[in-house]
Amino acid sequence: AGGGNPNLKPYQSTNYEITAEFYPRAGALLSLELYRREIDNYIVSTSIANQSFYNSLLGRVVDTYRLSSPINAGKAKVNGVLVNGQAEIWGGFGIQANYAYQDSSTDVIPGVTGTLNLPYLSKHTVNVIPYFEKGPFQARVSYNYRSSYFRALSRLNSLDSVAPYSQLDASASLALTKNISLTVNAQNLL
Repeated sequence: AGGGNPNLKPYQSTNYEITAEFYPRAGALLSLELYRREIDNYIVSTSIANQSFYNSLLGRVVDTYRLSSPINAGKAKVNGVLVNGQAEIWGGFGIQANYAYQDSSTDVIPGVTGTLNLPYLSKHTVNVIPYFEKGPFQARVSYNYRSSYFRALSRLNSLDSVAPYSQLDASASLALTKNISLTVNAQNLL
């Protein structure tokens, strides 16, 4: 069975970050960000609780089911670094790119051996976006990569994880007038 949890507390986070930015020339940027997130009450989906359900038509408890629901799992810490760059190359061509590394640690969840990564947090993410912008025409291709990540606790305390994946998107637009543009988008080309 699956259900919600009216007793969930909201995520709370204290964030620290320091960023350095360098602009070597017009249209170019290089930045470095170091950050730490101290999170309370992070939420994880579990299916480790057994729940008895009452049937009002029969006037009795009918069965016990394994219940999947979200719970507050405690505290987590995330330390990360983000490197970002952008440059106009030549004749309207340019590139944007960034890379993030994030490492997390969490409280021990009762019934689970060891600590987990924060749910939905990939250790590595990469974005590369070559583009062309000149006159009324714009085009860009966007490549995104995300490493595997923990999603939920499943039966017998097994970990549900999402495999690493890549995505490639593209878009182009042509300004027909000052107020009207023709745009084409393609998503998930891989």
